[in-house]
Amino acid sequence: MKGKAAMRAPTITDQDMRRLADVIDLYEEVDASGASSLENALRKAIVVSPAKVAATVVTMNSQLVGRDERGRRVELVVVYPWHADPAEGRVSVLSPLGRALLGASVGDTVPIEADASDEGRAKRRTFTLEALRYQPESAGDYHL
Repeated sequence: MKGKAAMRAPTITDQDMRRLADVIDLYEEVDASGASSLENALRKAIVVSPAKVAATVVTMNSQLVGRDERGRRVELVVVYPWHADPAEGRVSVLSPLGRALLGASVGDTVPIEADASDEGRAKRRTFTLEALRYQPESAGDYHL
């Protein structure tokens, strides 16, 4: 059933889990809120090997297409904070949108938690994941 991402645990590869633990350690003083929220999300995750993650699951460096709560088509890449560039569609895993997408599956509609910079925006933000254009694991790119 579509739209159930918020009701099930996200799927994360063990490789992403290890790398993201390092991100949390590096950013806990720089972006305490983002690091803490990511750590909480990872505690709920189902961890699988990179070879066993479904090709429809968003992993780090996945390129995806979806629609926001207003129905606008959006193309994004979920990246580590040091590669983030919102103007280029490169969304940090520490951001509310990046955290919401990590581990989601094609067809899911994920809620996006508000952060301090979202003041004045719609209270209920969502993103519907329509397709993955690229997922490193399904392409055999385990080094990313």
